[in-house]
Amino acid sequence: MRLLVTSLLLFTLAVPANAEVTSDTGTGQTAGRDKVMSIKKSIETKVSDTRSRGSEASRSTSSKRSGTLGGNTSLDLTIPARALIPDDVEYLLAADFGLAAQDRGGWIYTTDQAALDQAAKSGLRVSEITDEAQVRDYLHRVAMFGARAGQAQIILNNWIGRIGSLKKSKTGDYEVSGLGADDLITLAAGAWIQAEEITDRRIRRDLDAILSDKTPCRLAGEASTISCGSIVLKLTAPPALQYRQTDWFGGAFAGISGSYKVSSAWSWQRALEDGQSSSSFARVTADELEARGDSFDATMTRKQAAERSRTNKTSVGTGKPGQQ
Repeated sequence: MRLLVTSLLLFTLAVPANAEVTSDTGTGQTAGRDKVMSIKKSIETKVSDTRSRGSEASRSTSSKRSGTLGGNTSLDLTIPARALIPDDVEYLLAADFGLAAQDRGGWIYTTDQAALDQAAKSGLRVSEITDEAQVRDYLHRVAMFGARAGQAQIILNNWIGRIGSLKKSKTGDYEVSGLGADDLITLAAGAWIQAEEITDRRIRRDLDAILSDKTPCRLAGEASTISCGSIVLKLTAPPALQYRQTDWFGGAFAGISGSYKVSSAWSWQRALEDGQSSSSFARVTADELEARGDSFDATMTRKQAAERSRTNKTSVGTGKPGQQ
């Protein structure tokens, strides 16, 4: 059975303002700073939403607690990995590809919904109903976002382990010590920027396989679920993508997921700002490093400066481990 679609409405939903990643058209450090601050603000907003939905963490004593350097305060905040990743992927539904009898605006397509449902149950090829190339293009965009998000988590976890410590609890959460929530947000922003290049071999290999797959796409049980060989895409908001039964976008990113338990009561950033004898040079240096996207070096610089401030040492390193 070949279904004829007489009209097709394609449109995209704008990404929520708090999830946009933008930068000015300028060049040099100004553009870099704007990009980092935009990403960081997006993450801060999402973490704030996460905090408000959970138990509210008191920050009234944060400055006084900054003296307990090293992360000995309680891990009172749980941040899902999703909240640490700017969400700038488009949300397209089945109606956007002509795979539903009615679109979001209430307009009725001539395609009969009952016929679509029957076609989905029979595993009809997508090309028999709509433009498969457009569906596959969207699938690729979702896959590339998932790969970058997974790469960002790998980078973030590596940085946390080098500055503080990271271990998995019995519940599967990552327990973060040696840095605070503000530091985690800073590192996540830098990790997202660096993850633009996929360097993890497993993620790179699987992403290449997804992008090069030419298996004809079929409807899989319902019009909003599309199967292309080992790839399954669900046209939901947000979308869900699986590759070889591994969550690539949705429950996990490129098969990587988790939540971070961290203290909101202190951070190296606030410890450095609150320290009376802290070097202004160190603060400026850290801010400049962060503006360039060097979040790891910025956080390490703040850690070294705060520790030296506590012991009345004023010399400040470059922020890189092993250098004084």
